[in-house]
Amino acid sequence: MYPKLVAYHNWWLNNRDHNGNTIPEYGAAVDPAHNTSKAEGNEIYVRAWSADDLTNSTWGFNTAKVELLKDEPNAAGQSRYKIISMDNYNTLLDNKKGFDVGAVSNGAKTATSWESGMDHAARFGEIYDLSRVNSTGDPEMDQLGRYANKKNGFDNDLTQNGKIYAYTDSSDENLAKLLDARLDWEVRFAENRTNDNSPTGTLLGFSMLQESVDQASYMYSDNTYLVQMAKLVSLGIAAEGDVKRFTDHATFIKDYINTCMFDEGTNFFYDIRMVDKHGQDSAYEKNGIMCAGKPLVERGQAPDGWSPLFNGAATQEYADRVMDVMLDADKFDASTKYQAKGISFPTASMDNPAYEANIYWRGRVWLDQFYFGVSSLDKYGRADDAVRIANDLFNNAEGMTGTGAIRENYNPETGAVQGATNFSWSAAHTFMIYRDYFK
Repeated sequence: MYPKLVAYHNWWLNNRDHNGNTIPEYGAAVDPAHNTSKAEGNEIYVRAWSADDLTNSTWGFNTAKVELLKDEPNAAGQSRYKIISMDNYNTLLDNKKGFDVGAVSNGAKTATSWESGMDHAARFGEIYDLSRVNSTGDPEMDQLGRYANKKNGFDNDLTQNGKIYAYTDSSDENLAKLLDARLDWEVRFAENRTNDNSPTGTLLGFSMLQESVDQASYMYSDNTYLVQMAKLVSLGIAAEGDVKRFTDHATFIKDYINTCMFDEGTNFFYDIRMVDKHGQDSAYEKNGIMCAGKPLVERGQAPDGWSPLFNGAATQEYADRVMDVMLDADKFDASTKYQAKGISFPTASMDNPAYEANIYWRGRVWLDQFYFGVSSLDKYGRADDAVRIANDLFNNAEGMTGTGAIRENYNPETGAVQGATNFSWSAAHTFMIYRDYFK
């Protein structure tokens, strides 16, 4: 197993480490769902609906790489376009106004979230906006409008024309505030190529320009396990120097996580954005370490923030502060807030701008993330809270003590079962939670 696990470790550094700092990113493979063919240049593409003519040069696109896919407008008067190349994609982000681009379908972004296992998480820029309002008919779905209103005074009042909602104040001045807020949620990408990412190198895939704290934490664990294995296998299987290499990498990652990924203002760990909201390099030096960027606090708190605790990478000082956040009844401790109904550790904090109790990875409780949470409390000295929260799960989650199927996820406010039945990782983690914490 050892050579295979070393190869897996190296794969991330060779294929998903765009800036070469040994902290990998989530991303997307070379695939027709993400990029054009090799003959067409192997370039990223997205699809977008717009009421504007995106082939018009006033948008700033390279119009030779913008294709009209569907000229029959939808109910909102929008046509569908294919927008090709990284430059055009970034231009779209910098100009998207939200009211006239109802939806953007980005295969690479979807693949990135799937690669993490946290589909639709807020940290991947997922937040409901006006397009969701118009697809559901529910004006309460405009989470982005509320975020922009709170951030910079955007007027998010809506006017309904038939079945279509639009912002009442459609002035350039007001919509500029919406665009500024939207940029906090946009995910940028980079191409990973051979020959140090030279444009002439072979395309290996794409990296989200965002270093994820859970990915870094698991890479820390990978290195510590590889050190243990390297000491056990014979020379020739473990190359000379492997113990030192993986020990040094683990030490660096731990220092990097605690130096670069912890936010002192909110007492939590976050992903860090490798470019600022306008796509400019945001690397800076802190305590002798070159950080790729600042913690991405704008997209709120989520279970990835306790992954350094679960993996043992957090310092005790920072772990104590993170655990205070985890046990805040207005953030993650839903079993305290909702008493006999609630289940703690939703997949977004209850004050996250993109939170809603019934959203897949922005509210519902997944039992793997729940287990990581109670294990983090236990590991860093708050075993009593871990036991309390675990017991609340068994008492409050619908069907947990009955004969029904183990379910995919649960509503944090009501304990209602949600998602698929007979769900394997829920079953596995239910057993581990019961074994370790049920009293």
